[in-house]
Amino acid sequence: MNNNLGLYQDLVVAAKAVGGVAEYNAAIARAAVSKAAPGLAGAGAAAGAAITAVIGLGVFAGKKFLEQRNADQVAAEEAKERLVSEFANDGSQSGERPTSPATA
Repeated sequence: MNNNLGLYQDLVVAAKAVGGVAEYNAAIARAAVSKAAPGLAGAGAAAGAAITAVIGLGVFAGKKFLEQRNADQVAAEEAKERLVSEFANDGSQSGERPTSPATA
């Protein structure tokens, strides 16, 4: 084939080889970005790892907080039950009725 169109024909042939003009432009853009900023992929991966670590730490801390809160609630219920039982026994921990200073 006679190449009388020069660079234009080279572009058309290259675009046809990769699936069209849009694909050719996308390939050029990808190549330009990878050459201009080769560390972006690594920086993105590092940022993703950091975010994942922070989220994981937050989940861990949240679970610990909820476990402690539940333990505190159980302890509070037990204390409440002890207090109610002491009042049921007229305030005496030994089960004996307290005497007032006037009757002692």
